[in-house]
Amino acid sequence: LYRRLMLRVAERIAALTGALAVVTGESLGQVASQTLENLHAVGSIATLPLLRPLIGADKTEIIAEAERIGTYEISTESHQDCCTLFEPRNPATRSSVAALDDAETGYDIDAMVDDCLARVTKHDA
Repeated sequence: LYRRLMLRVAERIAALTGALAVVTGESLGQVASQTLENLHAVGSIATLPLLRPLIGADKTEIIAEAERIGTYEISTESHQDCCTLFEPRNPATRSSVAALDDAETGYDIDAMVDDCLARVTKHDA
């Protein structure tokens, strides 16, 4: 559910900035949430093309690419990110679109996206 929320936020930011796609750092099987079933269930709500350039890369390749593009150092900084704060103890590895759609019915998704967008900060490199 969290990944679907973040995808919606990313698409709203894309709309505000004129981006034509959303690019993620997902790699198939790197973590429990990145199974083919979960990638499908999360991506099912996408309205823009969803690009996953690292999909087939292993951890070593991903680290090398992060170093090459200058994002590795910030990715290793100690902080409480959303993944550690909201990560379930036993993540589902085979979610379905229907199950996630059903689970979202108890939330005001639009309000949650609006709240996230109200807290956006821009960092210039």
